[in-house]
Amino acid sequence: VGRVSEPSNAQPVAAERLAITLPTAAPIARPATLFGREAVLGSETVALSPDGTMIVYVGPAEGQRSSRLYVRSIDANEPRPLGGTDGASAPFFSPDSQFVAFFAAGRLKRTSIHGGDPTTICDAPDDTGGSGGAWGSDDTIVFAKPTSARAGLCRVPALGGTPEALTTPDPADGGGHGEPAFILGGRAA
Repeated sequence: VGRVSEPSNAQPVAAERLAITLPTAAPIARPATLFGREAVLGSETVALSPDGTMIVYVGPAEGQRSSRLYVRSIDANEPRPLGGTDGASAPFFSPDSQFVAFFAAGRLKRTSIHGGDPTTICDAPDDTGGSGGAWGSDDTIVFAKPTSARAGLCRVPALGGTPEALTTPDPADGGGHGEPAFILGGRAA
């Protein structure tokens, strides 16, 4: 974890824009109003796959006052729910765009974009939904462990294990660390 400067020879990349219309039965969740609890405020609700072909988002679980994940190919018209993701928040993709990690039921979990049962990566106690995560090319996940508003970043193998603390916020700053991201091809977070 640290600060890394981008190389000065980086070439500009053309911006691409995209508009996606979602069905009324599976809108993107508005946590404060949809679920009636402040705990999920600030959670990321949409993630774009690294290969740019899919989105995953938090939407309402059918017939429940809860959330679930939906995945949609950019070139498709309809999203499909990912089974076993009830209560999900803060989704993020694996580097190969084949898996999605998310917070639910006090755990960090992962599931295939093709379906199947999610597996638990590690405990992430609290019902805040975490403060984001990032999946590195070395199959390490860095996330803000949601144990308090002043939490630091942790890392854990994507296949599961015990989280290892990476950062400890300075109590004098009064804040925590969150919304991690990998940069420089996954060489730094």
